[in-house]
Amino acid sequence: MEPVKNVDLARRTLEHVEALALARGPDRWDQGRFRHDNESCGTTACFAGWAVALTDGHEYLTMSDAEIEDRAAELLGLDIDDVDKIFFNWTVDPRELRRVVEGVFGPLPPADLPRAPNPFASAGVEGEHA
Repeated sequence: MEPVKNVDLARRTLEHVEALALARGPDRWDQGRFRHDNESCGTTACFAGWAVALTDGHEYLTMSDAEIEDRAAELLGLDIDDVDKIFFNWTVDPRELRRVVEGVFGPLPPADLPRAPNPFASAGVEGEHA
């Protein structure tokens, strides 16, 4: 039986990652790390890490990378193929992460929040922030 996808958690996690990427960039979101604690800027995590942190709170801080991966897959309702697509996509562009996550979950309309300017425009990445 295929797991039931948790679209609400995927949307909340994606919005959280997008907000962090806008505000702090790689200081708080890094698709290459399940979790990294940094005294100067707080916890840095990938999509999987933030899904677990948003759900499990402080328990997340005691988990190994393998436990975070397994717990995130369980919480989000992902099979092994979906885990590979999302968790092991080491993009630095939150728009690419949104494209991949929506490829697995379907369209995830953002909350009714004001749209921020594209912080990647100066790096030559065009288009509106997704």
